[in-house]
Amino acid sequence: MAASYDDAAAALQIAGGTALQALVDEAGAVAGQRVLITGAAGGVGHFAVQIAKHLGTHVVAVCSAGNAEFVRGLGADDVIDYARDDFTKRDDRFDVVFDAAAASSYEAAKRVLTEFGCYINTGPTAAAVATTAVSAVIARFTSRRRAIPIVLRHRPQMWHRVAQLIQSGVMRAHIERTITLDEVAAAQRDMETGHGRGKIVVRMR
Repeated sequence: MAASYDDAAAALQIAGGTALQALVDEAGAVAGQRVLITGAAGGVGHFAVQIAKHLGTHVVAVCSAGNAEFVRGLGADDVIDYARDDFTKRDDRFDVVFDAAAASSYEAAKRVLTEFGCYINTGPTAAAVATTAVSAVIARFTSRRRAIPIVLRHRPQMWHRVAQLIQSGVMRAHIERTITLDEVAAAQRDMETGHGRGKIVVRMR
Protein backbone atom coordinates (compact mmCIF):
# COMPACT_ATOMS: atom_id res chain seq x y z
CA MET A 1 0.00 0.00 0.00
CA ALA A 2 1.11 3.62 -0.43
CA ALA A 3 2.67 5.10 2.68
CA SER A 4 3.04 8.67 3.89
CA TYR A 5 6.56 10.06 4.13
CA ASP A 6 6.38 9.92 7.93
CA ASP A 7 5.24 6.30 7.97
CA ALA A 8 7.89 5.24 5.47
CA ALA A 9 10.62 7.04 7.44
CA ALA A 10 9.54 5.29 10.63
CA ALA A 11 9.67 1.89 8.94
CA LEU A 12 12.97 2.35 7.14
CA GLN A 13 15.77 2.84 9.60
CA ILE A 14 16.12 -0.36 11.58
CA ALA A 15 14.64 -2.80 9.08
CA GLY A 16 16.10 -1.21 5.95
CA GLY A 17 19.45 -0.62 7.61
CA THR A 18 19.62 -4.21 8.84
CA ALA A 19 18.93 -5.59 5.37
CA LEU A 20 21.51 -3.30 3.76
CA GLN A 21 24.20 -4.05 6.32
CA ALA A 22 23.58 -7.79 6.12
CA LEU A 23 23.69 -8.16 2.35
CA VAL A 24 26.22 -5.49 1.38
CA ASP A 25 28.53 -4.90 4.35
CA GLU A 26 28.56 -8.37 5.89
CA ALA A 27 27.87 -10.80 3.04
CA GLY A 28 29.32 -8.68 0.24
CA ALA A 29 26.69 -10.05 -2.14
CA VAL A 30 27.44 -9.38 -5.82
CA ALA A 31 25.75 -9.93 -9.16
CA GLY A 32 25.41 -13.53 -10.23
CA GLN A 33 25.33 -15.00 -6.75
CA ARG A 34 22.40 -16.93 -5.30
CA VAL A 35 20.83 -15.39 -2.20
CA LEU A 36 18.16 -17.02 -0.04
CA ILE A 37 16.10 -14.88 2.33
CA THR A 38 13.84 -16.28 5.05
CA GLY A 39 10.95 -14.16 6.29
CA ALA A 40 11.06 -12.56 2.85
CA ALA A 41 7.70 -10.80 3.23
CA GLY A 42 8.45 -9.42 6.68
CA GLY A 43 9.85 -6.14 7.93
CA VAL A 44 13.54 -6.81 7.26
CA GLY A 45 12.95 -9.46 4.63
CA HIS A 46 10.94 -7.36 2.19
CA PHE A 47 13.74 -4.78 2.12
CA ALA A 48 16.33 -7.53 1.72
CA VAL A 49 14.57 -8.95 -1.36
CA GLN A 50 14.64 -5.54 -3.04
CA ILE A 51 18.29 -4.89 -2.18
CA ALA A 52 19.40 -8.36 -3.30
CA LYS A 53 17.60 -7.92 -6.61
CA HIS A 54 19.21 -4.51 -7.08
CA LEU A 55 22.63 -6.10 -6.56
CA GLY A 56 21.95 -8.46 -9.45
CA THR A 57 21.71 -11.66 -7.45
CA HIS A 58 19.32 -14.56 -8.02
CA VAL A 59 16.87 -14.11 -5.15
CA VAL A 60 15.10 -17.07 -3.55
CA ALA A 61 12.46 -15.98 -1.04
CA VAL A 62 11.14 -18.17 1.79
CA CYS A 63 7.67 -17.18 2.97
CA SER A 64 4.09 -18.42 3.31
CA ALA A 65 2.11 -19.34 0.22
CA GLY A 66 -0.14 -16.33 0.78
CA ASN A 67 2.83 -13.98 0.41
CA ALA A 68 4.35 -15.60 -2.67
CA GLU A 69 3.02 -13.06 -5.18
CA PHE A 70 3.93 -10.20 -2.88
CA VAL A 71 7.61 -11.19 -2.74
CA ARG A 72 7.69 -11.90 -6.46
CA GLY A 73 6.48 -8.34 -6.94
CA LEU A 74 9.45 -7.16 -4.89
CA GLY A 75 11.85 -8.97 -7.20
CA ALA A 76 12.15 -12.56 -5.95
CA ASP A 77 13.12 -14.97 -8.73
CA ASP A 78 11.93 -18.09 -6.92
CA VAL A 79 9.72 -18.63 -3.88
CA ILE A 80 9.81 -21.45 -1.32
CA ASP A 81 6.69 -22.10 0.75
CA TYR A 82 8.13 -22.92 4.17
CA ALA A 83 5.03 -24.95 5.08
CA ARG A 84 5.67 -27.38 2.23
CA ASP A 85 9.42 -27.31 1.69
CA ASP A 86 12.42 -27.15 4.05
CA PHE A 87 15.06 -25.11 2.24
CA THR A 88 17.87 -26.78 4.25
CA LYS A 89 17.01 -30.13 2.66
CA ARG A 90 17.01 -28.97 -0.96
CA ASP A 91 19.69 -29.68 -3.53
CA ASP A 92 20.15 -25.94 -4.16
CA ARG A 93 23.32 -24.16 -3.13
CA PHE A 94 23.46 -20.53 -2.02
CA ASP A 95 26.24 -18.01 -1.66
CA VAL A 96 24.26 -16.19 1.01
CA VAL A 97 21.53 -17.37 3.38
CA PHE A 98 20.05 -14.34 5.10
CA ASP A 99 17.89 -15.73 7.90
CA ALA A 100 15.82 -12.59 8.41
CA ALA A 101 13.14 -14.59 10.23
CA ALA A 102 15.64 -16.34 12.51
CA ALA A 103 13.89 -19.51 11.38
CA SER A 104 16.97 -21.68 11.04
CA SER A 105 20.59 -21.94 12.22
CA TYR A 106 24.05 -22.15 10.72
CA GLU A 107 24.21 -25.85 11.53
CA ALA A 108 21.03 -26.50 9.54
CA ALA A 109 21.74 -24.04 6.73
CA LYS A 110 25.38 -24.92 6.08
CA ARG A 111 24.27 -27.91 4.02
CA VAL A 112 22.97 -25.58 1.30
CA LEU A 113 25.83 -23.07 1.44
CA THR A 114 28.50 -22.98 -1.23
CA GLU A 115 32.13 -23.58 -0.25
CA PHE A 116 32.59 -19.89 0.57
CA GLY A 117 28.95 -19.31 1.54
CA CYS A 118 27.73 -16.97 4.26
CA TYR A 119 24.92 -17.48 6.80
CA ILE A 120 23.56 -14.36 8.51
CA ASN A 121 21.08 -14.37 11.40
CA THR A 122 19.27 -11.28 12.66
CA GLY A 123 19.50 -12.59 16.22
CA PRO A 124 16.15 -11.58 17.78
CA THR A 125 17.27 -12.91 21.16
CA ALA A 126 20.53 -13.03 23.09
CA ALA A 127 20.50 -16.82 22.79
CA ALA A 128 20.23 -16.61 18.99
CA VAL A 129 23.13 -14.15 18.82
CA ALA A 130 25.25 -16.38 21.07
CA THR A 131 24.46 -19.50 19.03
CA THR A 132 25.41 -17.84 15.76
CA ALA A 133 28.55 -16.34 17.34
CA VAL A 134 29.66 -19.81 18.44
CA SER A 135 28.89 -21.12 14.95
CA ALA A 136 31.05 -18.32 13.52
CA VAL A 137 34.05 -19.58 15.48
CA ILE A 138 33.41 -23.19 14.49
CA ALA A 139 32.97 -22.26 10.83
CA ARG A 140 36.26 -20.37 10.81
CA PHE A 141 38.20 -23.42 11.94
CA THR A 142 36.31 -26.16 10.10
CA SER A 143 35.46 -24.68 6.69
CA ARG A 144 35.66 -21.63 4.45
CA ARG A 145 32.06 -20.70 5.19
CA ARG A 146 31.01 -17.85 7.47
CA ALA A 147 28.32 -17.47 10.13
CA ILE A 148 27.49 -13.90 11.14
CA PRO A 149 25.16 -12.66 13.90
CA ILE A 150 24.19 -9.19 12.71
CA VAL A 151 23.91 -6.23 15.06
CA LEU A 152 22.82 -3.05 13.33
CA ARG A 153 25.36 -0.23 13.38
CA HIS A 154 23.44 2.98 14.03
CA ARG A 155 25.49 5.47 12.04
CA PRO A 156 24.54 8.51 9.94
CA GLN A 157 26.31 7.00 6.94
CA MET A 158 23.94 4.02 7.04
CA TRP A 159 20.85 6.21 7.04
CA HIS A 160 22.23 8.20 4.10
CA ARG A 161 22.71 4.99 2.13
CA VAL A 162 19.19 3.80 2.94
CA ALA A 163 17.78 7.19 1.92
CA GLN A 164 19.64 7.03 -1.39
CA LEU A 165 18.09 3.64 -2.15
CA ILE A 166 14.64 5.04 -1.47
CA GLN A 167 15.22 8.21 -3.50
CA SER A 168 16.54 6.24 -6.47
CA GLY A 169 13.52 3.94 -6.45
CA VAL A 170 15.54 0.83 -5.65
CA MET A 171 13.69 0.21 -2.41
CA ARG A 172 10.27 1.06 -1.07
CA ALA A 173 8.66 0.51 2.31
CA HIS A 174 5.49 -1.55 2.39
CA ILE A 175 3.33 -0.38 5.30
CA GLU A 176 0.78 -3.05 6.09
CA ARG A 177 -1.13 -0.69 8.37
CA THR A 178 -0.77 2.08 10.92
CA ILE A 179 -2.01 1.56 14.46
CA THR A 180 -2.31 3.33 17.80
CA LEU A 181 -0.59 2.34 21.04
CA ASP A 182 -3.77 0.57 22.15
CA GLU A 183 -3.40 -1.85 19.21
CA VAL A 184 0.24 -2.80 19.73
CA ALA A 185 -0.38 -6.02 21.66
CA ALA A 186 -2.77 -7.35 19.01
CA ALA A 187 -0.36 -6.34 16.25
CA GLN A 188 2.46 -8.17 18.01
CA ARG A 189 0.36 -11.33 18.13
CA ASP A 190 -0.36 -10.98 14.41
CA MET A 191 3.34 -10.59 13.65
CA GLU A 192 4.16 -13.73 15.60
CA THR A 193 2.04 -15.78 13.20
CA GLY A 194 4.69 -15.20 10.53
CA HIS A 195 2.17 -14.10 7.90
CA GLY A 196 2.69 -10.35 8.03
CA ARG A 197 3.79 -8.17 5.14
CA GLY A 198 6.24 -5.33 5.45
CA LYS A 199 5.99 -3.08 8.47
CA ILE A 200 3.36 -1.98 10.97
CA VAL A 201 3.74 1.65 12.06
CA VAL A 202 2.60 2.94 15.45
CA ARG A 203 1.27 6.50 15.41
CA MET A 204 1.48 8.38 18.69
CA ARG A 205 -1.56 10.42 19.61
